[in-house]
Amino acid sequence: MALPFSAISQMEIYLAEPNDREADSLLMIYRTTSSDTLKMEVSRMLGFYYHEKNTDSALFFQTQQLELAQKLRFRLWEADAFELCGFIYRNMDQYPVSLQYFQEAMRIVEDPKSEKNSWKPEVLSIAGTPFAARLTILAFIHIDIGGLYNKTGNAKKELENFKESVRLAKDLNDNILLSLGYGSIGSVFSDKNMLDSALYYFQLEQKYTEESGYYKYYGSTFNNIGMLYFKQGDYKNAKTYYYKAINSSQKIGNTRTLGSVYIDLAELFLQVDQPDSSLYYARNGLHISEVTKLPRLELSAFKMLTKIFAYKGFLDSAYFYQNAAIATSDSMFSEEKIIHMQNLEFSEQQRLNELLEKEEKYQNKVRTRALISGLVLILVVAGILYRNSRIRRRAYKLLHKQRNELQTALAELKNTQAQLIHSEKMASLGELTAGIAHEIQNPLNFVNNFSEVNAELITELTEEIKKGDKDEALSIAKDIIENEHKILHHGNRADIIVKGMLEHSRAGNGKKEPNDINLLADEYLRLAYHGLRAKDKSFNADFKTELDETLPKVNVVPQDIGRVLLNLINNAFYAVSEASAKKNSDYKPTVTVSTNKIDDKIEIRVKDNGNGISAEVLNKIFQPFFTTKSAGEGTGLGLSLSYDIITKGHDGELKVETEEGKGSCFIINLPLQ
Repeated sequence: MALPFSAISQMEIYLAEPNDREADSLLMIYRTTSSDTLKMEVSRMLGFYYHEKNTDSALFFQTQQLELAQKLRFRLWEADAFELCGFIYRNMDQYPVSLQYFQEAMRIVEDPKSEKNSWKPEVLSIAGTPFAARLTILAFIHIDIGGLYNKTGNAKKELENFKESVRLAKDLNDNILLSLGYGSIGSVFSDKNMLDSALYYFQLEQKYTEESGYYKYYGSTFNNIGMLYFKQGDYKNAKTYYYKAINSSQKIGNTRTLGSVYIDLAELFLQVDQPDSSLYYARNGLHISEVTKLPRLELSAFKMLTKIFAYKGFLDSAYFYQNAAIATSDSMFSEEKIIHMQNLEFSEQQRLNELLEKEEKYQNKVRTRALISGLVLILVVAGILYRNSRIRRRAYKLLHKQRNELQTALAELKNTQAQLIHSEKMASLGELTAGIAHEIQNPLNFVNNFSEVNAELITELTEEIKKGDKDEALSIAKDIIENEHKILHHGNRADIIVKGMLEHSRAGNGKKEPNDINLLADEYLRLAYHGLRAKDKSFNADFKTELDETLPKVNVVPQDIGRVLLNLINNAFYAVSEASAKKNSDYKPTVTVSTNKIDDKIEIRVKDNGNGISAEVLNKIFQPFFTTKSAGEGTGLGLSLSYDIITKGHDGELKVETEEGKGSCFIINLPLQ
């Protein structure tokens, strides 16, 4: 059975992509053919057809190509299928799977032996030889893996791969690859805001696109140039290129690019104070994201709709799309279920309003017809109204029931949240207990020792008085008085420690009062260390303070600041303990607490020389319930509560500076007034 193409040149074979009518014919061939080679070729063409239309269908057919190529042992077709599957998974934001497919494709084409047993190399490259097909696939791998590094934030490897694709394209004299490679390099410079360089490469992309006759991504080229003008504030030219991008994408059927252009155009119209036009294009972009099933495009659409409705003052709608964006980005926020329930309630209310609006229009239409149709039609309408009335009553009853269920669930979630916060506070109290036991032992030892010495001295004093040696008696009495002062001093020290523990455990009334930050920092550093030593005798680390003695007292809630310091210091000790298990014997685990006055603020730094925090974890550390500790070692609430105490309770700032492999530093800034 022949394919539904009448290609007459090598370029036409290489660029052949089916239209809707041809796709129907290809589907018929796919279902009826018994030839594995023909089915493999048809699967590849159908995969291309669905690439920009439906990712699930595209992935299905490219996977079919892969399985058949492996069965037939056509190594170049197998590599091509791996590369195309990786491209689809990348668009679906499944980056680890995407990278795995790209690496499998790379492993095959880097071996010249893959050119053996080649079948129809003219489909895979312009030159039509096995050698050219292998290098063409390799060039596409570098383009697509560069795009993967763009999505994962590795700009250096991204640019390296794009430049390598251009080098291969020049060797192959392939204008299609040159247009894709130069366009990709232009995107790198655009992301870096180097607009002149970006425009240069986008113009090269446009030139080689026109020379090659491959217009599938021509809309993307126009969109990129339009975005450059938008960044420069030239909205007129930006709009012109965006419309060119829309026309080109619609003409060629590139739905994915069309969705991106709609979102960018929505951003432009919002910028020039045309929110209604912005809303129109944002909704078009959202519709395309639903059809193509591309999560990144869907996230962009949700964010854009949030901005538009906030701009228009429709806060309910803005709130709805904001939560949709959070859900799409897989947020771990603790109140996610509450927000989801609120969205369900809002959606149900909106659905009911639409139902009532439609019903009202229908009733008006019925009344108009009733004037013409007479009594029989009136009876029919009466029956319809009665039925609709019952539907409405059921809908209101269901909505009332759902609202009650949502309110109950909300109350339960809030109660659970309060219990978790209380558990976290009690956990920090438990961590203090061991440290306090060690700290209080020292002054108690002094009290006991000096009390024993005084008992002996009193006996000696009695004997000297009996002897009549007045001078010796006075000397002994003086020693007794000095010892009593020491007993009093260390007794007061024990009293301060106990009061500190009580302050930490007490819920408090939230009242701020002047406190010595240096004293709090020094005390909680020692308590945290001794508490950890009490739990794990093998734990060992150096700790030191660098305190600014000129610090004035600051109005804070002492038990709250104490909880924050204890949490940050415990985390620092945990970090150096983890690093000790991985680094060599020369490593010296150290935790440093320092204070300083900067302008009208007090700065507290808790620094460790542990393993640091990775970039993928850094954005999540202040989220509730997020923890990198082993199961049972952390609740994930410590940093979240600390952040709330500093930012909301004290109008301060809590941030972190870190370098992977070298350590972290948590910084607290508190206002003096």
